[in-house]
Amino acid sequence: MIKLAAFAAATTLTLALPATAQSLLGTWHCLDKDTEGQAVSKIEFKKNGIMLADMRITYFVPEFDVRARAKYKGRYTFSEEGTLTDRPIRARILSFTADGEDISKGEEAKMLKEFLMKDDNVQAKVTTLTATDLIIRAEGRDIVCSRDAAYLGS
Repeated sequence: MIKLAAFAAATTLTLALPATAQSLLGTWHCLDKDTEGQAVSKIEFKKNGIMLADMRITYFVPEFDVRARAKYKGRYTFSEEGTLTDRPIRARILSFTADGEDISKGEEAKMLKEFLMKDDNVQAKVTTLTATDLIIRAEGRDIVCSRDAAYLGS
């Protein structure tokens, strides 16, 4: 399953965000790709510790064209050391198709939602953070993000 690195561990929202988080705030366009598929996402980090994600997921299944769209909401923290963690609040599967057939009420959609809502204590490391670029390292791979609205990755 594809999972964005920002879907991760427990947080404490009563603390103010560290000063380093200020450049993380705002909207990012991200690509998370592994051997099972890819997620192209629009992720917004808000000042109040809320993270919103709109994900378009493509699965690499040779015999089927499998696609899903999901929205996610979580509470995040970003430490001065560059560790990004979050706790799921809500996930919605907006669409899920296999070769154009709706499977959004099927077992696969339920599994995707459960996967997104799992609070599995994964911590992501922000390895690059500039005004326009963000790279998040988690679970052995990089999620590459840009503030450029035209960015879709490759």
